[in-house]
Amino acid sequence: MLEDILKLHQTGELDAAETAYRQWLADHPDDPEASHLLALLRRQRGDLGQALELTRQALEHSPDQAPYHNTLGNLLLQQGQWRSARQAFQAAMRLDPNHMGSLVGAAQAALIEGDLGAARETLAKAERVSPDHRWLRLPQANLAQALGDHDKAVRLYLAALEENSNDATIHMSLARSFGALGRTTFAEQALDNALKLKPDYVMARVALGQLRLKDGRFADALTEFERALEHDSDHAPALAGRGDARRRLGDTARALEDYRQAHAAAPDAPGLAAILIQTLLITGNEAEARQQLADSLAALPRDVALRQVQVTVAARDGEDALLSALEDWRAADPGNPEARERLAALHESRGRFDEAVALARDTLKNNSRSGFARLVLARSALRAGNFDEVQEQINLLPENVLPAQGRAQRALLRGLARDALGDHDGALEAWLAGRKQLAGAAPLVPMPQVAQLQLPPAPEPSTESAEAPAPVFLIGLPGAGTESLATLASALGVRVLADRFSQQPRVDAITSGEYGAMVKSLAEDPNQASLFRDRYLAALAGVGELPRPDLVDWLPFADLRLLTLLRHAFPAARYLVAERDLRDCLINWLSVGTAQHLASDDPKAAAQWLLRANQHLDSAKLPEEHTFKVSADDLAAPQTLAPRLLQFLGLPERPLPAGLDIVRSREGFPAILPANHWQRYQAQLAEPFSLMTD
Repeated sequence: MLEDILKLHQTGELDAAETAYRQWLADHPDDPEASHLLALLRRQRGDLGQALELTRQALEHSPDQAPYHNTLGNLLLQQGQWRSARQAFQAAMRLDPNHMGSLVGAAQAALIEGDLGAARETLAKAERVSPDHRWLRLPQANLAQALGDHDKAVRLYLAALEENSNDATIHMSLARSFGALGRTTFAEQALDNALKLKPDYVMARVALGQLRLKDGRFADALTEFERALEHDSDHAPALAGRGDARRRLGDTARALEDYRQAHAAAPDAPGLAAILIQTLLITGNEAEARQQLADSLAALPRDVALRQVQVTVAARDGEDALLSALEDWRAADPGNPEARERLAALHESRGRFDEAVALARDTLKNNSRSGFARLVLARSALRAGNFDEVQEQINLLPENVLPAQGRAQRALLRGLARDALGDHDGALEAWLAGRKQLAGAAPLVPMPQVAQLQLPPAPEPSTESAEAPAPVFLIGLPGAGTESLATLASALGVRVLADRFSQQPRVDAITSGEYGAMVKSLAEDPNQASLFRDRYLAALAGVGELPRPDLVDWLPFADLRLLTLLRHAFPAARYLVAERDLRDCLINWLSVGTAQHLASDDPKAAAQWLLRANQHLDSAKLPEEHTFKVSADDLAAPQTLAPRLLQFLGLPERPLPAGLDIVRSREGFPAILPANHWQRYQAQLAEPFSLMTD
């Protein structure tokens, strides 16, 4: 009798089959197979709730049936209960290790949870059971997509579509990989296909919204997420997507509520807890953010996004807290390459080079293509003066595994090694190639000629008083050694403000560039100096600081207009000035780079800019009694320089930390080249050097 009902079901006579199933269960309420078959039918009709209830009934009567556990896993997967789904699939595999549906389902659940290692292992088992099984193509494609191999994913999705062109899920997944490859038109077409096949397909609508977000079409993205939520008001990815769109449109408060709802709807979903915590931090809810982080890590200890947030939060509490967070991450997820790399970077920056090298070598045992590990070993070889080893490690570094910053550093290290070996043509070639890799470098905006500026004369310097605060400004041309001077001052306990070099610099008339217009109006309106001073002090107070002897404000660079305005606004101000031969400034700028992050791959343009900027500094005629000039020779002898610097600042003498090297970066390679290093490049840079000496 039950077999006859199943035939009705299989031939698509769902109404008749459902009536018959229910009648059978009325007469045989303890029949697990009937409950299971009716569950499959209700799932087919979209009634996931009743399907889940019927499946659980079947399992109560017969818990040793792998197909029942598999159905439970698939239903939980559809409802977004990924962890529970994974447990159901694992239960099925314990009963039947070769159950293909459960192997595929477990792999899919592992993929959704971000456990790529488990997904890869489960798929490998499924491939051994049935290498050519048609169910494998989709999870194989999904794994390739998760691993970032979108070319392979596209091939696999297209192969899957050849067998089932009416599967909207495959079209949607194909769209994601097309989007990741930047093939937006193909991605949109694939999503259109998915929505034509299934107009209420929420995930496809969400994917379309995410594509709009990626394209910067935030209002359009918001519309797509709203349409998705019309079909499912508790859909976690749609809620999170709406939060992303609202955040990009400036509505952070409502975005936070979206993230709260999304996390409540899917507490185990990777990434949702992380974005909720990040938004809590942005909106000032730090205590709640920290508690949410602790709770989420207890539930999802291997979630990469959560660990990244933990590292960000720990960095606020100092390097010891950061080290502890990174060690916790590595302990929770020993195979995670990012945890090892960030821990190695921290060890390296703290001078624990042996620990960094050990982590790099450990990484290479599992991944010989690790670009970060190769860079760590190259820096180690450079510190040891083993320049052939530097070259060898760089040659083992695949081009396509490094981000732009990593490619720039590879070029820097290659150049330093060639420089040490006397290959000056090769060194300059490598350095200039590295400069081109630095995305986001600020263009060289031409400075006006000093002779064209009509500025009021600077006032005589005054002594410090309550009415005339006396900031200390650190200035110098790119490549002059301001980074080394800042390192020395910080090591002596001086608070060096470098926030103007950050992504969110302190906002005042200096950062905004308004000082040019203000100094131009200064002769007719002396109040411009007071306005400038008030805005400067307000921005300084905004970062919790006030002018004092042990506070130094590091300016990226200062032209004659800014220096004139500073002297009018702060007659008692003092200046730390790094000075160096312009030709050495140029070679430092082209090789090791500068904090200013200015474009520098054209030596002639950089030389012209340096020459003009130096003319501005010379014309400022800073008062000698308020100015401390630091030469290249001074920086080469920090033990002698330190007491003089403290005396200028009016601070008591303090010892320098043992082993401090202010001409090397925290990673231990040169942060500035020695004085007169330009002489090695007279042939290669003859034309730009001539501009500086004419």
